[in-house]
Amino acid sequence: MAAATAIGGGRPQHRTPRGGDNPIGLAVALDWANGQVVAVGAGSAPGATFDASNDRLVSLSVSTNTWYTVGPTATATATKQAATSEFIASGAQRWVYVPAGMTIAVIQDTAGGFASMVAGLTAQ
Repeated sequence: MAAATAIGGGRPQHRTPRGGDNPIGLAVALDWANGQVVAVGAGSAPGATFDASNDRLVSLSVSTNTWYTVGPTATATATKQAATSEFIASGAQRWVYVPAGMTIAVIQDTAGGFASMVAGLTAQ
């Protein structure tokens, strides 16, 4: 059963997905209307801020080996020894916690590609 999406009060929300009377655990409705695709290249490329007021859980998936970081003015680094960026392999998907007012920045490991970023909606 798909989650119904309602936009109210300026803040994206969704009803909890249910299987009969029971909530479905670990189900996240995605905010497809505000998803982002960022080109992954030799220089750090930040996405747009996801939400200025609320923390968000963002689905990050990439088409190439990528380094990413989160911050208010995020700059990803492809240096494997740097503790400022985390690696995600080509074809992988990861849930990333993004605090209010922050974004995700990406940079290629060895070859360019794309990063898809879609925030989950907050529960009512």
